[in-house]
Amino acid sequence: MGVFGEKFNSSTYYDPEGSPHTKRGKTIHGYGVQFLADLKFGLIWSFAVYPAGEGFRPAIIDWVIQAKQTFGWDRMVLTSDREYTIAKAIHQWQEEDIFHYGPRSDVDRKKKGIFVEEDFEIQDGYAVCPNGKRLKRKPNVFVRGSSEQWRYKAKGIDCGNCPLRSQCTTGKGSKMLCVNVYREDLAIQAERMMADPQRTRDLMGRHRAMSEGIVNNLMNHQHVRHAKWKGLALARVQVGLAVVMINTLKWHKILHDRLQPMTLKPAA
Repeated sequence: MGVFGEKFNSSTYYDPEGSPHTKRGKTIHGYGVQFLADLKFGLIWSFAVYPAGEGFRPAIIDWVIQAKQTFGWDRMVLTSDREYTIAKAIHQWQEEDIFHYGPRSDVDRKKKGIFVEEDFEIQDGYAVCPNGKRLKRKPNVFVRGSSEQWRYKAKGIDCGNCPLRSQCTTGKGSKMLCVNVYREDLAIQAERMMADPQRTRDLMGRHRAMSEGIVNNLMNHQHVRHAKWKGLALARVQVGLAVVMINTLKWHKILHDRLQPMTLKPAA
């Protein structure tokens, strides 16, 4: 695996404890997607399925070295994938694709007369409201969803006699501003939904069909009822390689413009 660079090593991405998250916050699913995006050409899935009992010794190392020499690839760069950037790794959108249909109005902006996130100056440690008062960043607490948003709280003294209070908040206390950590990715998602809603909905669904539905795909379509390797870490390798195979098929359809919108199959 040395061809992937010094960032990619077994101690980083395949920890002996087999925990679902690694040191760099990247799971085997993200590795599968980035792996697909980096190889670009000639990826086959024959190495992604092994008979039960065989060790994990894929012959892909020599294949990648030969392909790098053939196509003149540069050093492969691995990145940490997020839920909202899965499609970016699968299919590299260009700016003309997003704005191909011309400029559009911001249809999601609230018309209620209440200040929205864009009206605040947002920094890492604080935010400044339209009246010039500073909201202090609150630390994350161990509750569900706290790691996915930044919370800024204003002082009660600043909000008590503020002339813009009716435009700022309808609550009884001081202003609390919650900012989504993935707001840049959400903006890209909104632009892509404007340009091509079917493909965007297929690639960037809320339920992460790539990583969550891959196990069902293994069970129902490849007749893989059990993990082929002992231990959670190697089972994740198996799922990641299956992700590579599935994404290769979808990537091929995208390149040849044969990607159809997903259809729901009956449960029974």
